[in-house]
Amino acid sequence: MTYAAKVAGDTNNARTTSADSDSTDTTPSARAGEANQAAESAFPGFSSIAPEPAADLAAVVSLLGQRRRSLGMSQTSVAARMGTSQSAVARLEAGIEDVRLSTLERYAEAVDLTIGFTLETDQ
Repeated sequence: MTYAAKVAGDTNNARTTSADSDSTDTTPSARAGEANQAAESAFPGFSSIAPEPAADLAAVVSLLGQRRRSLGMSQTSVAARMGTSQSAVARLEAGIEDVRLSTLERYAEAVDLTIGFTLETDQ
C-alpha cells in the first residue's frame, strides 16, 4: 500500500519531500531533488510527501515548520492560532512527541495550509 500527503499552500514558499520505498537512501535531503520534479509534474502547486510512516510524519512537520518560518511567524503565534502552548509547538517541531492528525490539521490551518491524504493499493 502506498499513501501520499499533500500540503497545499503558497507555491512560492512550498518545499517538497518524498520517500521512495525502493530507494536505498531514504533521507529527506537525498530524495528532495527527485521529489521536487515528481511533485511539480503530479501536483502543481502542492508540496507532496509519499511517506513511510514515522519518517514521513517528521517530513510533514518539517514542511509545516518551514512554512511557519517563511511567513515570519513565531512558534508563539502559531500556538495561539492552534489553541495550544508555544512549548507544545516546539515539541512538535522537534519530534519529541507523537503527532495526531488533528494536531497536524490545526498547525496547517494556523499557517494557511491544508493537508490532504491519498491512499492507494499497489495491486
